[in-house]
Amino acid sequence: MKEKIIKLIAVDIDGTLVNSKKELSIRTKEVVCRAIDQGILVIPCTGRVASGIPKCITKELDISYIISANGANIWDVKQNQSIYSEGMDNKYAASMLAIIEEYDCFFDVFIAGSAFAEEERLSISNRYVGNNEFNKYIVDTRYGVIDLKNFVIASNQQVEKINLFFRDLEIRTKVLKRLQPFSECQISSGIPTNIEITRKGIHKGQTLQDLAATYNITTDEIMAIGDGENDLDMLGIAGVSVAMENAVESVRRIVDYVTKSNEEDGVAYAIEKYALEGVSY
Repeated sequence: MKEKIIKLIAVDIDGTLVNSKKELSIRTKEVVCRAIDQGILVIPCTGRVASGIPKCITKELDISYIISANGANIWDVKQNQSIYSEGMDNKYAASMLAIIEEYDCFFDVFIAGSAFAEEERLSISNRYVGNNEFNKYIVDTRYGVIDLKNFVIASNQQVEKINLFFRDLEIRTKVLKRLQPFSECQISSGIPTNIEITRKGIHKGQTLQDLAATYNITTDEIMAIGDGENDLDMLGIAGVSVAMENAVESVRRIVDYVTKSNEEDGVAYAIEKYALEGVSY
């Protein structure tokens, strides 16, 4: 039996690292800090916009980088700036928005680490994401514009990501069908009621692998923890893959281990068991 030495832990944020109140529990913080103190590189990997990372992560954990926008952005926490940004051509993204705006949904775009949404839809975002902490995150981190499609065209910048949120899953299915011809984009989801769009080939797994390589860390030395479909590529490349108890079935099917839920310090449990204690194979 050999023991896998974990040098990097990639961990999703919502539904994984934080609880339903979007808080980092005392126990999870303690175990993550212990891993960092032992020299393990911890990198949160999220679908969130770079400017919307919870302060409990950026201020309370000694981390260097965050992979955001499903891999389209790498944020340098120490320097408080983006060091990598890849996205879709803005006119290509606008052509998708022309279809998306026909439907009853909330949608936004990420550009250069910031998020933008139409003011009218932003005022009723709770109809699509609920009256909860996540809606507060949406409202607090989106800049309001009058017409998102025209704003994207005028920006003349790449679009890192497009997010859509639905209250009717039948409408979500119709939108997915309408987006099928857009072969230059990658479609995933963080939760069952949303759609997340990045440029083809941009996902958490690829960006994580590229960042790890700069530290001479192989994929076999990576442990990844997640709960949603947008974590699949990240989990797929990791030497040790862990799903949260609250993960969707497609995630639970492909991982090596399942830990406790994000309400039960599942990340802390996984790090202790599979990274700090070591994994034999």
